[in-house]
Amino acid sequence: MTLCEVCRSKASALAQLDASWVLIGPDDPMRGYVCLVFSRHAIELHDLTDAEGTALMRDIRNVSAAIAAIVHPVKMNYEIHGNTAPHLHVHFFPRHSGDQFEGGPIDPRAARRPAYAPGEFERFRERLRAALAGARPDVPPQPTLRTERLLLRAFSPKDAAVVQRLAGAREVADTTLTIPHPYLDGMAESWIAAQAGEWERQERLTLAITAEALGVIGAIGLHLRLVHRRAELGYWVGRPFWNRGYATEAARAVIAFGFEALGLNRIHASHFTRNPASGRVMVKAGMRLEGTFRQHVLRWDRPEDLTQYAILKTDLPRD
Repeated sequence: MTLCEVCRSKASALAQLDASWVLIGPDDPMRGYVCLVFSRHAIELHDLTDAEGTALMRDIRNVSAAIAAIVHPVKMNYEIHGNTAPHLHVHFFPRHSGDQFEGGPIDPRAARRPAYAPGEFERFRERLRAALAGARPDVPPQPTLRTERLLLRAFSPKDAAVVQRLAGAREVADTTLTIPHPYLDGMAESWIAAQAGEWERQERLTLAITAEALGVIGAIGLHLRLVHRRAELGYWVGRPFWNRGYATEAARAVIAFGFEALGLNRIHASHFTRNPASGRVMVKAGMRLEGTFRQHVLRWDRPEDLTQYAILKTDLPRD
């Protein structure tokens, strides 16, 4: 069987597990697709010994867990085949709400390709490799971003006092939907303590906006929806630092990071319509006005109109 095409593919495998090896490629039919190939020439499950069957199931579970941690599917579809090649193999198809086969069976031959945005397959490959090697696949370090005047970094517990002081100003809370007022003792500590886990789960990125000689002056972040390759941008700046362009400078850096490092396709943001200064930040950061949602939310029991802006990756200037 030295001429077996499947055996020859083993050299390009991403990883070799207990009983099988892992194949992926940029032309695969869906984001996060994996093919798991049993090492020995066998075409039926009942051809396996008890030990081989146990090892194969362990490999299937490990691959499934790794895919789920990286691409966060709504569910997984599995197909086991052995009659088209002299190796049992398992196809893993991560399913997402709104995917091209929603409501019906998957047909890889009809799949729209490429399934990956530029650079996205490479990120998936490295994270899957790390996961299958025993590393945690979804915990890259929180980024540190530098701009001309700012350093955007992860918050630390020692920042809690300044966060409470700045975010606790009524003028700041009044322009946001989620900052509590009054800002009580312990709230800043709890908010900061939650951020590492939110990033590990790829739910949210939150960074401190800091300026030399000023320290922490605000916060900025992305509420991530990686299943749809989009995120919501949010930010606040302490009242003493308004009207200096800090929010715009930070927003531009975070938007660039979202597109370049996270593979996002869309970043959107909204502001209370009565706060046009925030809209000017969004425009200067490259976002486009999309519309106004009338009385869309309640803030302190008061209906608020929200004006929404967004930027797509294709809106970025080309070099």
